[in-house]
Amino acid sequence: MIQTAMPNETAEKSVRLDMRRTEIYGKIAICLLAILGFAFIVRASYPGYMHADNVYQFEQIYLGRYYDWQPPFIVALWMGLMKIFPAQAGILILNNLLIWGALTVCAFVIRRRVGAWALLVFALPFMPGMLNLLGHVNRDIMLVAWMMAAFSCAFLANGENIGGGKRLMLRILTGLFAIAAFLVRGNVVFALAPLLLYAYFRLGWVRNLLTCALLVVVMPVTQNALDRLMEVTPTYPGSSIKVMHLEALSYFAGKNLFPGKWDEIETRWIVEGCYTPTQFDPLAIFSKTDCSIVQANLDQQGLWGSHVLTKAWLSALVDNPLGAYAAMAAAFRQAMREPYALLILEPPAPSTALNDLGIELRQPHPPYRITTAAARQYMQSGFNLVLGKPMIFAAACVAAMVLLLILRLGKTRLGLFALALAGSGMIYLLTYFPLTVSSHFRYFYWSGFAGWLGLLLAIIAWFAHRKEERHTLPGLMRLGVGALVAATVALVTTSPDLPTERRTIKLTPQGGGEIAIDSIRAAATPPWEPPFDGDIQAPGWIWQNGWHSADSSSALITTFESLHMPVRVHFSGGPDKGKVRIEDLDENGKVLVIDTRWEKPQEILIFLSPPRAWTRQQRQGSWHAPARAGLLFVILTVLLFRMTGDRKQRTDFLPTAKLPT
Repeated sequence: MIQTAMPNETAEKSVRLDMRRTEIYGKIAICLLAILGFAFIVRASYPGYMHADNVYQFEQIYLGRYYDWQPPFIVALWMGLMKIFPAQAGILILNNLLIWGALTVCAFVIRRRVGAWALLVFALPFMPGMLNLLGHVNRDIMLVAWMMAAFSCAFLANGENIGGGKRLMLRILTGLFAIAAFLVRGNVVFALAPLLLYAYFRLGWVRNLLTCALLVVVMPVTQNALDRLMEVTPTYPGSSIKVMHLEALSYFAGKNLFPGKWDEIETRWIVEGCYTPTQFDPLAIFSKTDCSIVQANLDQQGLWGSHVLTKAWLSALVDNPLGAYAAMAAAFRQAMREPYALLILEPPAPSTALNDLGIELRQPHPPYRITTAAARQYMQSGFNLVLGKPMIFAAACVAAMVLLLILRLGKTRLGLFALALAGSGMIYLLTYFPLTVSSHFRYFYWSGFAGWLGLLLAIIAWFAHRKEERHTLPGLMRLGVGALVAATVALVTTSPDLPTERRTIKLTPQGGGEIAIDSIRAAATPPWEPPFDGDIQAPGWIWQNGWHSADSSSALITTFESLHMPVRVHFSGGPDKGKVRIEDLDENGKVLVIDTRWEKPQEILIFLSPPRAWTRQQRQGSWHAPARAGLLFVILTVLLFRMTGDRKQRTDFLPTAKLPT
């Protein structure tokens, strides 16, 4: 007797076959996109963009002397990778393997819930600002790589259908990747809190907190053990934060607050000519500027890295809390709005030490390729430069967390993962308010990755759970998340710039002879910055690596905003030069006549003192800015807490350990 399948059974088999085919196609698409993205970045960047810091690390590898100004962990890892890959290529490949691998893991997990929408995670490396450093080998892209690896393992570990052994292994990997992230950048320890709390969520709150505390203890112990193993020479990089704050507070107070012995000229430079809120570098020995005396003198007196410097720093902060806030806010504001080195596409300076050994660092930047040109064109586009700034990263983090709170997605699996990501990026960004030593773009790179991915996952979570009943987070978690969002909004939007005054200087040629002006800028502006501050009006003058007067005697007028410090005017002198009349239009028409004619070509440097009318009280602003920030913080925290509560009265203020499916 021949049995035939019923129509319903045939239809069910057909449906199952279609679903199986769709699942296979989905996995193939995920793997294909990951491979293509990885190949494009490596091809466009190979062997990897290098920075001055990387040259310094490369130098340590060959000289066999290790210092902690840059992470010894990266140097040790680099030495191992160089046995397989040439020069810096191993770092480039490792970073991108971890990042694209983490995105692949996320896509596989999300695909089960949202299908093809999971492919959107591969847009993350091409979001504004993200491609800027993806082909580089500095520590900040490596930090992103370890953090992405840790978050992807935690995401897998919190799955429902994971065996006990596999879950344990994923938790161990999460902890190891978190330790690696700490060894790359120590201040990421604060941003690890959301990751670790999320990774060990299912252990229950007591064991969760104990596990996190244990890992936090293991991190510095591991760092210390590695330093001892490599015989690392301490350079006390943390002193750069103290020195930058002391320099700012000395400028505000109008007196030298540094410990030790300083002569009159050094003190004048510290008070009037060295402070810039954008970076510590002009004060460092390696900058070789007039302000290098700060670190050089502290080092010679044995004060760099000493408890004496720490005590002076803490005393200055306590004595002038408004000045401390003003200095931190000014650096933070600059970093958020106009970060330094948004793009670094030029090769670093060669290493003198390596040249002396006859070692040439080949291809410090990638040669020209079609993929390289395409990547650079996108990075230099207005879309990427305008939207790829830290303040946009902060906005992405805030948007992700607010969506998750208001749409009550924090208890869903995707929502909780997105909440941990965005929270980590937000905390990391906020750590640079008190700890900024440079308004450098790369410091905020993890915040960009976490913010964009968190926002993307928040939107995907909404589509995945929009037809389901959703519950708000417990009150304590809502209060913490709301406070974090409020702090970010308050500091990013209200951080003030320092008080400045408009400075106008007029230079008029006198008689025959050419006048060659190489630069006009504030005394504290480092030499690697643009040579002219502000707006230049120079009718009849010619630009040729500086401004040169022509036959006419038209005046050159420059107008710019300046702190309370001298202006540096740099001339090129020589036998064919002439006299120039300098009028400081803000100093009651003060006139100075300079003769730039000399027997031999040489540089002529003139300092114009700040106008006497500028009072010392103008230097650090008022209490209005921190008061506004505090008020905004309180209002937003209360508002978010009230808006995101359940519509019905609830009594659960503490979170439970169980994750929803």
